[in-house]
Amino acid sequence: MNVLIVYSTNSGSTGAAAEVVASALKEKAHTVTAKQAFEATADELATYDLIIFGSPSWDYKGKEGQPHEEMTKLLSQLDASLSGKKYALFGLGDTSYSHFCGANEIIESVLVTKGLVKAADSLKIDRYYSQAGGPEKVKTWAEQLASTL
Repeated sequence: MNVLIVYSTNSGSTGAAAEVVASALKEKAHTVTAKQAFEATADELATYDLIIFGSPSWDYKGKEGQPHEEMTKLLSQLDASLSGKKYALFGLGDTSYSHFCGANEIIESVLVTKGLVKAADSLKIDRYYSQAGGPEKVKTWAEQLASTL
């Protein structure tokens, strides 16, 4: 399967998580491209069988739990041409905020509205990817996703 992992990152943690997801999928013989949201175009997304979105949740324009600004820009470009495409989603957040991984909910809402089909339950990682078992959670999620494709 031809997979795109499109992510945004503030501190590098979401990028590190994207690398783990890419590695797990490649181990199952999937073709994987990973790039930051600012490098991707809506038209490009249509060329993949599965699109995996990754974003931190942060305070943006005075609202907690928002996707990264670059992810928001990409999402605003999506249209119905992606209808029927499979997607998966992982996010990094902080349970001390009122909207833990709120970006996941916002991103998923846009994807469903555009007709994309969920391939797996979304993954929510608390705090920095490297803390509290984050790498293991990402790897397990990615391996489970890979086994269902």
